[in-house]
Amino acid sequence: MSSTHLDRLVKCQCWVILLVAATSLLAPATTTAQETDSSTRQQQLLEQNRERLQINKTGMSVLLGWAGLNLAVGTWGAFSAEGRWKYAHQMNAGWNVVNAGIATAGLIGATSTDPASLGMAETIREGYSIEKILLFNAGLDVGYMAGGAFLNERGVRQDSDRLVGYGRSIMVQGAFLFAFDLVLYWLHQNNTASFLENVSF
Repeated sequence: MSSTHLDRLVKCQCWVILLVAATSLLAPATTTAQETDSSTRQQQLLEQNRERLQINKTGMSVLLGWAGLNLAVGTWGAFSAEGRWKYAHQMNAGWNVVNAGIATAGLIGATSTDPASLGMAETIREGYSIEKILLFNAGLDVGYMAGGAFLNERGVRQDSDRLVGYGRSIMVQGAFLFAFDLVLYWLHQNNTASFLENVSF
């Protein structure tokens, strides 16, 4: 073999060695970057789900507190008050049996859900789902207030303490739930928007 061919062979071998070395050096860096991105995304998912569940826990705790207060005062008033107040207390107590059930179920759901068990699609779907439910509920709350106003007006015309008491109670309960659902919607909407703005895809 001539020295020219030998030189070319050596040069080729050097280039191959350099290429292999460069590939070996770059591959771990790429893998590490991918692992870092994946780790960051998982941490963002975990924090998002924890925050959403915490908002739910706080909201359901507030609703349960409201229900407990109305049940206690409403039960007492139903037996001790008279006239319109008696019926208002009756409705407050009865209405908040349902609120207490909803709040308890919500607390159990938020407490028993593992924030690490939800993937990206599930996390986004859960966020949008609860926002839609809260907006739908806010619409129902407007209906409750309108229904309560109708009962109150009808009770005044018919001089019915029962209709007036029930109507005024429903207006108060609807107004509380309307404010409650809108505040909870605002908290969830901000949380979801912040997550989508900062998440690493």
